[in-house]
Amino acid sequence: MSVRAKFGGIIQKLRHRLRRRRTIQVTTGGQWFLGLTIAFGVTAVLSGNSVLYLLESLLLGLLILSGVLSDRMLWNLQARWQELPAHAGVRPHDRILVTNRSRLPALSIELGEWGAKGFELRGYLPMVPPRSQVEVPPSGEPYSERGQAQWSGRVIATRFPFGFARKIRWISTEGERWIRPRLLHADEDSHSSSHGAIPGQAEFEEGVIRPFSPGDDPRDIAWLYSASLLGPHLQRVRTSAPECVQLRLESAGLRGEALEHHLSELATRITGAARIGAPLEFEIAPDSLITETEAALEWLARHPRPRNLRDPREMLTP
Repeated sequence: MSVRAKFGGIIQKLRHRLRRRRTIQVTTGGQWFLGLTIAFGVTAVLSGNSVLYLLESLLLGLLILSGVLSDRMLWNLQARWQELPAHAGVRPHDRILVTNRSRLPALSIELGEWGAKGFELRGYLPMVPPRSQVEVPPSGEPYSERGQAQWSGRVIATRFPFGFARKIRWISTEGERWIRPRLLHADEDSHSSSHGAIPGQAEFEEGVIRPFSPGDDPRDIAWLYSASLLGPHLQRVRTSAPECVQLRLESAGLRGEALEHHLSELATRITGAARIGAPLEFEIAPDSLITETEAALEWLARHPRPRNLRDPREMLTP
């Protein structure tokens, strides 16, 4: 390799590093530490005490060490984000893969989005082993409401090593996604609160056991099994083919929370129908039907707010 090519590669790496945005958020502990450092510095200058100068040097050295270690660790991390459908009020189950290219482990890794409210946590890893790839478990904050979620960039952050500040590095540019309506529990959903609300749903017999999910009737929980399985579980086997689930949008005159609750009821019923494999007919207008579960949930996510209400048929192909 020629000297020119070698120095060209180094310059290109430096340019790429300078382009990468980063942000620092000082924590409460970091604010106290900075205040203590400034106080020691002022006192050392006014008093001329050598011991205070040594303490000030130690505190400044810890700040520099914290910045160097966290900076070096973040630059050796890469993250790939695969979005999966997300509902309001439920932790998103996106598939996030974090790769550590360093020979040292990466500690206390946070992944999230930088939105209107600042940093919003979507996943956390206590450690990423050296030269390895780890999938982030669902551990972040859920989206608070249905509709369009936007962010300025997706970021990877850490408070390592002393927690003085959260150092944030951008790993992607701005983006958006559509959040589906909140799923109701059985005691909140007026349609699914009675046994057999979805036509053709399974009767309960010895055999199949599955965890309790939003939209299930709590009266159908197998309590004996649930006590041993450390959580509510349902015990059932299908005895008949599921019948078609017919739903209709009735949002005329609904505003605010009433509209959102109606959309949540529809989403819960659609999700329940998909779980048992029942055919779906979702009427959004007198001459417009949606028969696919994913398309129906996506339509509910994109349903406009009352101030932007349009012909529902325009939402068939958002």
